[in-house]
Amino acid sequence: MQHGETSLCFYAVAAGLVLSVLSPLSVVHGQAVRDGQVEAELISEYSALVPGQPHRLGLRLQMDQGWHTYWQNPGDSGIATNIRWDLPGGFVACEIDWPAPDYFELSGLASYGYEGEIVLPIFVEVPETVDAAEVTWRATVDWLVCKETCVPGGAELFVTLPVAHHFGSLSRDTRHADLFTWADHRTPRELSEGFGEAELIGDDIRLTVRGLLPQGDDSASFSARFFPHDPQSIAMSGEQRFTLTDGREIILDLPGNTISPPPARLSGVLVIHQGGDLYSSIEINLPVRGVAASDRK
Repeated sequence: MQHGETSLCFYAVAAGLVLSVLSPLSVVHGQAVRDGQVEAELISEYSALVPGQPHRLGLRLQMDQGWHTYWQNPGDSGIATNIRWDLPGGFVACEIDWPAPDYFELSGLASYGYEGEIVLPIFVEVPETVDAAEVTWRATVDWLVCKETCVPGGAELFVTLPVAHHFGSLSRDTRHADLFTWADHRTPRELSEGFGEAELIGDDIRLTVRGLLPQGDDSASFSARFFPHDPQSIAMSGEQRFTLTDGREIILDLPGNTISPPPARLSGVLVIHQGGDLYSSIEINLPVRGVAASDRK
């Protein structure tokens, strides 16, 4: 779901996360397609769909070693992965529920994206009545994959699922369970109200957040990076100065984009690592103190 979007898809995500692992029904049908440096496949979290219940699909991408594809904001260069759906009547696909990205640097430019094998989750709203015994969802997918050079790619994908009419016939597809667990771990959570501020200091923006790190953890092992939704809000390839205070506050001084007015709100994802592993990701949407009304964008 794109930042700021409120629709039935929001409730589909909330409802879909409470599905249980129950007895098996059938096998999911689909086919992986390779184009150049990327293998792509439409996968399903569960073995069947239930009428009236949201269903989570995923776009599985496996990049060759050293290559990466892109997040919703690709950074200084790149193109976000895009999905165009061909669904039966009554089915509605939500936007990609983007996992928190990684940071890459290519020729001095910042890139936000993913490497290795990943899944981009998508919830599909399922109508209350489904007359068919099985349903096929089709999608046209486009991506840009980069290493020293960049190569556009794409695939025509499909997945076919049987229709179940009660949850007792539903089971999680164990072939892809680890990928959906990976995506869940990288899904940004909301920052609690009152636990963050953003302030304009000169040309830069200082982001301060609290309550994310328990007392006693090794301060030296933590690092953090902010990934903006708006590519104009900060200088994306600039240095982000990280400080962890004795009070466990995370402070990030974000380099301002001097060719664009400062944003009225700071919107994006704060990614925290511990010892090189992802510790947490937080959705940030804060007003920026000190931005004059005439300067806002």
